[in-house]
Amino acid sequence: EVVWMRTSGACSLASASGRGRLQTMQILGPDEGSLPALPDTPILEHWLYEAPLLPVGVLVIVGFVVLITTVRRQKKAPSLIVAAVLFVLAAGVYLTAGRVTTDREILIDRTAELVASVAEGNADGVRAILAEPFRISPSDNAAGTARRVPQISDFEQIRTAISKWIVPFVGSHQILETRAGMDGPSIGRTLVRVRVRMPDGGLLGHSWWEIEWRASGDQWLATRIESVWIQG
Repeated sequence: EVVWMRTSGACSLASASGRGRLQTMQILGPDEGSLPALPDTPILEHWLYEAPLLPVGVLVIVGFVVLITTVRRQKKAPSLIVAAVLFVLAAGVYLTAGRVTTDREILIDRTAELVASVAEGNADGVRAILAEPFRISPSDNAAGTARRVPQISDFEQIRTAISKWIVPFVGSHQILETRAGMDGPSIGRTLVRVRVRMPDGGLLGHSWWEIEWRASGDQWLATRIESVWIQG
């Protein structure tokens, strides 16, 4: 009997702890481990083209350090040459990054276009970004409200859903985070977290979505949209 009471207490504590974690997840979002994993980004490509400020900053700082130390040296020419090379490299990295747009950056921009079209009730804009065929559904590991998202593979269903559920209730949106990864030369995925507000400015909630993209000619089209997590 004592053992049962202790076990019952432990179960009650575990249940309360579980409810607490669930409530926290509903407010802050899912755990990182429950989000879909995306392919890793090549390190060199990321720092040279997508986030060049760090390497540019390092090269410039090192260049200035070389210049400062040159003052104390009798032979200044070698150090000046090294500093000049570092500054040229920094400028080259910065200019190259400005001219090169990676597929991941394109997918992030396309994701923003898709989210904006949906949130603004622009059904034709959504249609221009969707591939044929396409599919909208909950992801395999969808949690809570995300499981209620209906499976859609017909554009008229999207038009109806936008006019019935988006236009009356969504006043504005904000993309909080977007991640992108490439599964192949012409296939990629994005993971996006969106916050929406009602027309009166009240917070409606935020959600995570996974989008699969396929290259079609010179543009990327969405082939699959899955709800991962929706607050509520």
